Amino acid sequence: MATLLLAVGVKEAPVELLCYVTRNNHDNSLLLDEVQKIFDKARMGEEGMALIRSSKKEASDLMNQGVLLWKTGKLADAVAWMRHARRLLPNNLRILFNAAQILLSHLQQIGDDEALAAEALDVLMHVDRIQPGQQRFAQLMEQLARLAPVAGPDSDPAD
Repeated sequence: MATLLLAVGVKEAPVELLCYVTRNNHDNSLLLDEVQKIFDKARMGEEGMALIRSSKKEASDLMNQGVLLWKTGKLADAVAWMRHARRLLPNNLRILFNAAQILLSHLQQIGDDEALAAEALDVLMHVDRIQPGQQRFAQLMEQLARLAPVAGPDSDPAD
């Protein structure tokens, strides 16, 4: 879509779309190469490189701030920050995985909290919809199951 819009002279919308794609996939070098090719075809090579670089940095900074809060023991602040990061970049797998890990760490610290467990599950299920079959997904789901076992009429006590 961005290629077509750029080809007909529209610039703002496709550039924002490509930056959004970059922010949500900041560590996917194959996809970022494709984004750069689109900028190159539109004769925006230099500008494209700068936009990709700044979009990658924005995503990394968002993620790293949450991880820093987590690593310094400020779990409630880290959870709040990662909620903010998820709102801005709802399809960035690294942010989603880190958000889930931080939620699980917070659950581990405070004990049983149904709302946090449900939020962690929602984040992980979103990851699985975006990119199924991730090993880290399975690991975090196991960790969640150990922290907040789901009890209900269909649950099996042997699980």
